Amino acid sequence: MSGQLYVAPGATYNDVAAALQAAYTKKTAGQFDALSNMQSQGPMGMNVQMNMQTQQSYSISSIEYKGGDVDKEAVAVAGNHEAKIMMHMQMDMGPPKGQCCLVC
Repeated sequence: MSGQLYVAPGATYNDVAAALQAAYTKKTAGQFDALSNMQSQGPMGMNVQMNMQTQQSYSISSIEYKGGDVDKEAVAVAGNHEAKIMMHMQMDMGPPKGQCCLVC
């Protein structure tokens, strides 16, 4: 993914990372909501709706400029940069929604 990010003159790379993290979080909001409504094939061919909750957050692991890591305290310069974004996801699965039984 690529894009353009504008920050105030004099902003440090820490400021850039915070702005990038906020923009990326906003852009990907709701991306995994479909997982909570996922249908699965249950016993004896019954359709079972999964009870899954997901939470995701992002952090900027590094920003590179001209092939090297930037100093996070330095004033950011204009130009093409490469950022590595880490996604942290927590998935909580509960019992299936609705009535379900298994007869043995």
